[in-house]
Amino acid sequence: MVRCNVVQSNSLSTCDQRMPDWIDIQNAEGLLPGQSTVVEIDERRIGIYNIEGSIYAIDNQCPHRGASLAAGAFDGALVTCPLHRWQFNLITGMAVEQPGTHLKKFDAKLENGRVFLDRETLDKQATCDGIHRHLIRYGTMGWVGVFGTIEQVDCQRGDPVIIQTNRGRELGETLMATDNGSMPSEQPIGELLGIATDDDISGFNIARDNVQVQLISECDEHIKRLGINVEIVDSELLFDQTTIVFYYVGEATEQLGQLSAEFGNANNVTAVFHPLIEPEGGGCGSGGCGCHSEE
Repeated sequence: MVRCNVVQSNSLSTCDQRMPDWIDIQNAEGLLPGQSTVVEIDERRIGIYNIEGSIYAIDNQCPHRGASLAAGAFDGALVTCPLHRWQFNLITGMAVEQPGTHLKKFDAKLENGRVFLDRETLDKQATCDGIHRHLIRYGTMGWVGVFGTIEQVDCQRGDPVIIQTNRGRELGETLMATDNGSMPSEQPIGELLGIATDDDISGFNIARDNVQVQLISECDEHIKRLGINVEIVDSELLFDQTTIVFYYVGEATEQLGQLSAEFGNANNVTAVFHPLIEPEGGGCGSGGCGCHSEE
């Protein structure tokens, strides 16, 4: 990583009619196609990528759990987070397999063999990104996150909604509607799909009550047979009815991966095992990442 001195230049932004405050990233000059580097500007680490002669700049922190994307693999237009293997398209900024999740990008250009960044997009996310943000509570554990949508969804505080997380399709509760002046401007962690109807909720509740107790009992039998030292204390069937999350106490081991595969195949579901108590120093559980025992 290098710390950059800055030289200013000006050009017209495509986002609005202001004149951008271009920063000359002097130490990044000569960046060849297929190469990347990390620079530090105003104590912020920025990943700089050259894709076939075009320059792309992103916040070096993965929007999932904050890992350094520069430490991951860079291949073509894709960068892979080294922590949980999330992949992002550097051109679009979107996550490959996590709908609604995307990188924080900054305006950049290559001019006369030198890389320039727009300082204003470093200080504040562009207001013209077209994303409507909503603060949603979801999951048995009551996680709260910002969910985005391109089309306006007219939901109010307390409205039940259907959201797409990286665990699957879930039900949530609106805590704050879009266009509120206090809405967090961070990148959404998932997509708001729409308002849940009474029929959606009642149909899901019937399905959940019918299968959830049975699946817990079957999971306990698998645990005993495999001799895994964990105890299931709660479970959560997602709205898509294809994913069930088991919350457990005990030590996470590789056997949980075997349990997840066996149980999922036997019941035609995706089985996710999530620690009830977050491991010290973090882990992949916060915010309902839905990780299995290994990533």
